[in-house]
Amino acid sequence: MAHESATTARIRKLLLAADDATRILSPRKTRTRSVDLPTTDSTQDTSDPWPIHDPFSRDDLARRLKTYATATFAFAPTNLNPVTAASQGWCYHAANNTLECELCHSMIMLGAPLEQSIDVESPITVKSRALLISEHLSDCPWRRQPCSTSVQELPALPPGQLLQAVQDRLVGFPVIPVDGIVDPEPPIPEKVLAQFPNHGAGAIHCALLNWTAVPLDNSTGATTNETPNVAVTLTCTFCSRRVGSWTLSKENPLDPRTAHKWYCPWSAHRVLARMCRLLAPTTNPTPPALDSLDADDPAVQLAARSSARTTMHKVRVLIARTSAPLTKRMSDDADQARECAKRQRVDKEG
Repeated sequence: MAHESATTARIRKLLLAADDATRILSPRKTRTRSVDLPTTDSTQDTSDPWPIHDPFSRDDLARRLKTYATATFAFAPTNLNPVTAASQGWCYHAANNTLECELCHSMIMLGAPLEQSIDVESPITVKSRALLISEHLSDCPWRRQPCSTSVQELPALPPGQLLQAVQDRLVGFPVIPVDGIVDPEPPIPEKVLAQFPNHGAGAIHCALLNWTAVPLDNSTGATTNETPNVAVTLTCTFCSRRVGSWTLSKENPLDPRTAHKWYCPWSAHRVLARMCRLLAPTTNPTPPALDSLDADDPAVQLAARSSARTTMHKVRVLIARTSAPLTKRMSDDADQARECAKRQRVDKEG
């Protein structure tokens, strides 16, 4: 019995030692306890989220583009395009008139435009575009892949979402004088105006071109339509252009298209017509049924071939735009693999 007790005690001791060793070698699970700290200005985190390389984010592009709103130097088509610079990861610092990459923190010193040529392929323009790429660090992802061109253009919204977006922009819009807004040419169709019965043609014209109404006292962050006569600031959320509603009059009318900054896509000539077509498509006569068409008619055959070619062209363009980033990434991976294999051969030979 004494021998069994000694053996049992020895086995128990070995098991305890094994259990201790298991606990030491296994990952430890830490138990955390939440503590409510007093909220003060020193403990609040007001910094911006950590920037990442997202070439397909329109919100990230707009965030960087807002840094160019207070630019102290003259952006011109012969110098630097803010959209091009922001699409390659550059933010603008007005204090020292520089561009800084938000990822690799490289800097570009800016100066006044050196020429007044209207040629967009002038030497200063070509050099400026080259600097936007070459000044990044070698491992910076913005050096290899800037923002997609689809992000730099206007979003393609279906009619339902576009209608809701225009209604959201009209919230808080003031009563603008009839002569305070330049009439578009051609005018906005009545079918479009009828979808916003509580607003005038001038306000609808502004909302269709991305203008929103921001109250002067925006401390609460709320915009209501209860007091439409209050003075507000009309703002474009893309180019950050601001216009005071109190400045609009017959002597000083606002052109919602040309009031945008020159690089803003909302300043294009055909944007308003495109928005109107989406909200109120033109009613074309009903096309004839396919069964009623004569398949042997040369005109029908020509129209069918033309439609097929157009469809195939659109499919090819869509495939090319979709596969371009993946193709570029695969090419970069192949280059890295070849470089790694080359280094391994050099190491073996050495």
